Amino acid sequence: MAYGAPTNLDLSACTLSTDGGKTNQTLATLGTAVASNATNVAIAQEDATAAKTEASQASSDAKDAKTAVSNLGTTYIPQAEKDAAGGVVSYTSDGSAIIQSLRGNNGNSDTYFALGTWAQSPASGTVTVAYRFGGVSPNKLYIRQNDISYEMFSGFNTVATPDVDGGISIAEAGRAVSGIFSQTAVTVTSDATHKTLVGDLSDASYADGAKLLAAIYSLDSETFKLNSSVAAKGEDDARIHAGFIAQKVQAALIAAGLNPSDYALWTNSPVYETVKTDTGEKDDNGQPVYNVSSVQKMDSSGQPVTIQMLRYEQILCVLFEATKQKIASQEMALTALTARVASLEAKAATTGSSS
Repeated sequence: MAYGAPTNLDLSACTLSTDGGKTNQTLATLGTAVASNATNVAIAQEDATAAKTEASQASSDAKDAKTAVSNLGTTYIPQAEKDAAGGVVSYTSDGSAIIQSLRGNNGNSDTYFALGTWAQSPASGTVTVAYRFGGVSPNKLYIRQNDISYEMFSGFNTVATPDVDGGISIAEAGRAVSGIFSQTAVTVTSDATHKTLVGDLSDASYADGAKLLAAIYSLDSETFKLNSSVAAKGEDDARIHAGFIAQKVQAALIAAGLNPSDYALWTNSPVYETVKTDTGEKDDNGQPVYNVSSVQKMDSSGQPVTIQMLRYEQILCVLFEATKQKIASQEMALTALTARVASLEAKAATTGSSS
């Protein structure tokens, strides 16, 4: 049934109350509020849906991460812990273990030790000290120093020692240390249970001993300047040393009919040099990887280079015995001469009294 009600009427200005007449608002205002609420509801629903999706993805990622860490077991090490205080040692692709000092010289963290082969210089600066254990010479300790000074074994309050008696040497022929500073004299193994006696230098029947005494006693001491000091300080400032010349010791032993190589007081050792070859590869830190080898040095004609050296304490022991025997011989001669003079004086006195 149609009532003929009017259509297309503008009722926006009409007012109504939704709280029992306490407040009134127009239909236009109410419509705007309803539309705004509908929009906010739609946005909230979209945000909720997105949040649910993100939560689901985060949960999945967490499960994946947990699974990955679980699969690593105890092998997982954060990259930030490499070469850090309380962290872990890192390795290069050539198998070297780099132990980075966190307190370098002059405030720079540029001091480190390389185990296995020569370590490469870090990108931040020059290597100050590098210790190499193993590699081509597993029983040797090499120490390399550039311009910055350092303390070796700083912080040790007990001893630095090999694991077996006589297990290592400090330096080698041709690559000697520049000096040894010791508060007390060097202590040398001299226990009888560690020695096999060959002869007694005081025994005249020991023929080789007599030859050795004569050879060493014939030597003259020399004064000289080390070529390395002359090169570093100049001819005028290089200090004068006193001692023997190894080649003259060698010649004296040969002249006495002895083989110098039989005696440890004289040595003729090969000189080695370190050869470092760039492989063209890079390690994990982008540093060059080198092959390092120690080979005998050759001179310009292709002959092996050697260096003669002396053990002075053994030469002095021989000189001590030779000098002792010389003094004993002179004392015997003096005693005989004194007796002869006394005899002649007594005879002269008797002859004088008779006349």
